Amino acid sequence: AAVAFRPHIVFLDVGMPKLAGNEAAQRIRDQSSANGTLLVALAGWSPRDLGVRADMRAFDAHLTKPVDYRSVRRLLREVVAE
Repeated sequence: AAVAFRPHIVFLDVGMPKLAGNEAAQRIRDQSSANGTLLVALAGWSPRDLGVRADMRAFDAHLTKPVDYRSVRRLLREVVAE
């Protein structure tokens, strides 16, 4: 759906059933039409807690759940500013 819709930003829960968010992110990245799409991981842990994980490289940003509105707003401001 992300390839057909071509969104500017996609929020993916890392722990999704059936297809993990990191796998979905990599599949989106593998599509040339997804160039420029910002992929944001939503997870119950912080990347600082576990260090950089190889399976999270497809993501551009990471938000720790529960995600507060200010974090999303800050991220969107950064994207718009670029």
